[in-house]
Amino acid sequence: GAGAGILVLAYGNGLMAVLRYFAGHAIERFSPTGMLVISAVLAGIGLLALSFATNVIMVVVCATVFYVGVCYFWPTMLGVAAERVPRGGALAMALLGGWGMAAVGLITTPLMGNVADHYGHKTFEVAVVQNTLDQGVDALRNADAPQDITQKVDQTLATVAATNTLPMGDTADALRDIAKYAPQEAPAAVQATTELKKADDFGGKMSFRWVSSLSIILIVVFGALYLKDKAAGGYKAEQISG
Repeated sequence: GAGAGILVLAYGNGLMAVLRYFAGHAIERFSPTGMLVISAVLAGIGLLALSFATNVIMVVVCATVFYVGVCYFWPTMLGVAAERVPRGGALAMALLGGWGMAAVGLITTPLMGNVADHYGHKTFEVAVVQNTLDQGVDALRNADAPQDITQKVDQTLATVAATNTLPMGDTADALRDIAKYAPQEAPAAVQATTELKKADDFGGKMSFRWVSSLSIILIVVFGALYLKDKAAGGYKAEQISG
């Protein structure tokens, strides 16, 4: 549930704080570019493993792998940029941070949302949803729910009855309206909540699974940098001369 998710987030942030305290030892042992490769591998494995986790213990173990992976990503990338492009100064740091935030906000997050919606929708069964919508319309009317909400759910029900298919997006929206506006003890509200939870759980796991594949790109990029450094005799910071 939400409480467990908050605990995992708190645990992860605490773990990263401790590990970053010993960052110097890790960097000395693996070099900055080597650390980036290891981080990409662990982050990808951890995120992929989370998509298969079925209990609290598995979630904590997989989350630990993931957090160990992402722990050194940001500070190491900033350090490498500062040492490899020293003339970039604050502008280089700002661009790196800006592109990073843009990638998360404009690409990764919408991608995860679309994947979650797509796979979550696949968990719905026509007969179950149609029955839930049918009972939900009655429950909404009896509860004096907003008229526009009742009409929207009724329209979705009509579409399902006419086509024997579940419209993408509208189905989940109708179930959310029933869960929100119908009496909580009503069978339709209980069933709608159950269907939404099942969809959210499966969709969330599949979004982790898909996004974890992006780590392959990072592994290739950072791996190339690491091999280049190794061929040149090891990692070296650029020096500004003159």
